[in-house]
Amino acid sequence: MDIKHRTKKLKDLVAIRDKVRLDPSWQRGPVWPAPKQALLIDSILRGYDIPMIYLWDRGAAAQPFRYEVVDGQQRLRAIWEFLDGDFSLNSDAPNIGAQPIAGKEYEKLPKSFRDKFDEFEVVIAYIENAQQPEISVVFSRMQMGVRLNPAELRNAIQTGYRQAVDTVARTHTFFAESKISAARFKHQDYLAHALSVCHHDGKREVKAPQLHDDYTYITDSAVYAPLVAEANNILDFLKDVNELAAKKLTQKWIFVDLFYFLYRHRSQMGKFDAPTFAKVYLAFEADRMKHNAEPENLLGGKASKDEKDLYAYIISFKIGGGERSNLMQRADVIDRRFKKALGVS
Repeated sequence: MDIKHRTKKLKDLVAIRDKVRLDPSWQRGPVWPAPKQALLIDSILRGYDIPMIYLWDRGAAAQPFRYEVVDGQQRLRAIWEFLDGDFSLNSDAPNIGAQPIAGKEYEKLPKSFRDKFDEFEVVIAYIENAQQPEISVVFSRMQMGVRLNPAELRNAIQTGYRQAVDTVARTHTFFAESKISAARFKHQDYLAHALSVCHHDGKREVKAPQLHDDYTYITDSAVYAPLVAEANNILDFLKDVNELAAKKLTQKWIFVDLFYFLYRHRSQMGKFDAPTFAKVYLAFEADRMKHNAEPENLLGGKASKDEKDLYAYIISFKIGGGERSNLMQRADVIDRRFKKALGVS
């Protein structure tokens, strides 16, 4: 792997825009809000240095993109979106000399400022003669200093299992039509948690180190392909349930618990009725939220088995969702609550 540094003008980067992939699968998507994007543009107009941008040069024959962004995606995105007129400079931006720039879009800037922007120079580090695993290492090490969340760091791991989880999370209609945010790989994070519980059958904690190990060491497609196939079936069913439940299925551990219940009873899923499942889920969620603030009230007087179960569920939910004992506690409660209504033996 070779890294070569070259100084380029912004207009040179614009010229190769259609050859640059901003969001390879292992990168996070756009996360900078417009004010932060505008601050970068303001810095450029004032002639301040901006950090180096790293591009993986995959060679002239690579299609459709020759370059993939390794570091600097948010900066490039801000530069290109400003040129496209997608946002303006901040309304409180101070003048540059005697020239006001506050609230101006690119096209509304004086020509001298537009020229200054186009001619601004930035250092580009071109990574050449590299393979995907090397790029992933570079990406991970560079990002350690900017506090990527665990899901974003996991997504830099290049294994077939990681790619399979990513594909399902990006393409399945359950996630596309849910109210779960897709920002910062949250869809991938939910699915990775659920699959880890299923793969290990609740015998391990489901926390960041375990999920990282799953992505790294589950490498045999004969192991993960059936798991992913079952995930698609379960998500098909949960999509219907979520529609019937007004898309209220947004909390991660509720999603994981229902997913695991369906996985444990996957041989009988064909007999399940989505409207009934949605009704049971909504009733359970209403009970949980009603007592969530003061679960101890459930134990007053002669508490029923259902009340004791709900207390146990809420407490295990609160004190550590990913701890093994709490996962299994909740799984047992969900089993008792749902099996009877669904006719599961």
